[in-house]
Amino acid sequence: MNKHEELICVPGVKPVLECLRQEPHRVDTVIIREGRKGRDVSQILDACKKAGIRYQVVPKAKLDKIHSRENQGVVARLFESGFIDYTELLDQAAYAPLPLILALDQ
Repeated sequence: MNKHEELICVPGVKPVLECLRQEPHRVDTVIIREGRKGRDVSQILDACKKAGIRYQVVPKAKLDKIHSRENQGVVARLFESGFIDYTELLDQAAYAPLPLILALDQ
């Protein structure tokens, strides 16, 4: 996986809520530990549904594999923002298993 394919994990209830409120377009998926309940979790689920963001409820062991440090039972996976130089993109595409470039705007 190269630096342009990485996802950033944001752990914790308050940070995830803040990401959902401020930058929902950057959130790929929200992962919630099974059995995690409360007002904050309800707000997270409501924000995901409103913004059309995927969420998963998973066992603790699976969540800990995604983010092993303290996570309060909630982790958001964010897309890494950034740009790649056009010539670097063309160079990388030449060596890709399927040399195809697709440009999309949001």
